[in-house]
Amino acid sequence: DGALDLRLKLNQYKIPTVAFFGNPWLPILPLRSAKLLTFVGEPVQMPLIEEPTQADIDKWHQIYIDALVKLFDSKKAEAGRPDAKLELF
Repeated sequence: DGALDLRLKLNQYKIPTVAFFGNPWLPILPLRSAKLLTFVGEPVQMPLIEEPTQADIDKWHQIYIDALVKLFDSKKAEAGRPDAKLELF
């Protein structure tokens, strides 16, 4: 998949890649009527593990997911969706 390859390449240079789709003439921009909210949580300090085991990956992935869920739950009412459920897959 070309998009994934580009995303991973940019990630090597610490460039985040997020794409918004919606504007017909320039799909990378959202619709003008869209209400966009951005929330930033506490940083997750992760160690540099030269050769991580699957257990290391699973542990740190779960720590990241827990932080993401905590941020979502703490801000969903502020975003106007107090009953929203975060679905991760």
